[in-house]
Amino acid sequence: MEIIKPSQKPYIFLDEIQNVQKCEKFVRSIQEKKEAFFLITGSSSKLLSKELASILTGRQLYFEIFPLKTLVHFYLSNISSLISFNKISKFINLPVETIRRFSSYLETSNLIFFVKRFSYSLKEQENSPRKVYSIDTGLSETVGFKFSRNSGKLLENVVALKLKQIVSQNPFLEIYYWKNQYGDREVDFLIKKGGLIKSLIQACWNVEEIGVKERESKGLLKAMDEFNLKEGIIITEDFETEEKIKDKKIIYQPIWKWLLAQ
Repeated sequence: MEIIKPSQKPYIFLDEIQNVQKCEKFVRSIQEKKEAFFLITGSSSKLLSKELASILTGRQLYFEIFPLKTLVHFYLSNISSLISFNKISKFINLPVETIRRFSSYLETSNLIFFVKRFSYSLKEQENSPRKVYSIDTGLSETVGFKFSRNSGKLLENVVALKLKQIVSQNPFLEIYYWKNQYGDREVDFLIKKGGLIKSLIQACWNVEEIGVKERESKGLLKAMDEFNLKEGIIITEDFETEEKIKDKKIIYQPIWKWLLAQ
């Protein structure tokens, strides 16, 4: 060990202090000699132990932060929405890579999952905003922040969950969302198999609202043109019909019927 004697009192940073036995006694001994300032961090409730608190009493300023809790709350409050790691990092005041890493942990733990934007460029896929969905819609309804029930978001989340289940049983399938280059046309789900686009799906609770049916069908038709598909699906609460538009067909199907057919 090299002993360094700086000209000024140094700042010593100790992370995950709970992993080092009796580290608090070392800190106190240095503090009593007034030889250094300490910044101690950790991710365990052991930091709140009586032993640690008693030894450092009067020598500490304690700050408790919950970045992961804030991130979880944010995601569960914004299901079926586009999110950007860069924007979240500014909101939570954490580095982008930390947000990316924490988000990966949440996805691995099966709390949430993400759907990327479809692009033939992997770089564009990674850099574009992605959609976040909850594994448990009941949890998002209970924990997420909202003023009223958003049936459209819940419907889309249910469709995403079913598609995720289908993809897990077929490793050749991939789920994306699609937006055109101008960003004014969107399709909720694009299913890719190998190098082919197999299907396009919109999720819309009430297509009979003014302007909604036109908006959803325009996005679908634009994507059908781009990928040379003759058929697209719009999943609804209970509206059911089929529309022929030139050489293309749009199928409106209630969510219960679509789920039973899968």
